[in-house]
Amino acid sequence: MSRSPRSQQGQARSRHQRGQAIVEYILLMVVLIGVFGAIMNILKGNDLATRFTSAPWEKINGMIQCGNWVGCGVNQTAPGVHPNTQNRVLTLDPKRM
Repeated sequence: MSRSPRSQQGQARSRHQRGQAIVEYILLMVVLIGVFGAIMNILKGNDLATRFTSAPWEKINGMIQCGNWVGCGVNQTAPGVHPNTQNRVLTLDPKRM
């Protein structure tokens, strides 16, 4: 049985195109890593992430340390009003609570 020229041509084509998908995936990965790196450099240069998180963190920090949304934590000299900042002794007697 001899192979037709068409089947030989198809085998040669598939042999040459085996690595094409891998090459395309690698190129796509390189492009995406480059775009990601450029975006990260822009964000670091503008301090966008710092401005985005610093204002909400002051309110959250106030709730964590003081128990209310008004800040009184690290930047304030007043002691915290959160119940966990008070010195209490654990007791099982309800009259002593």
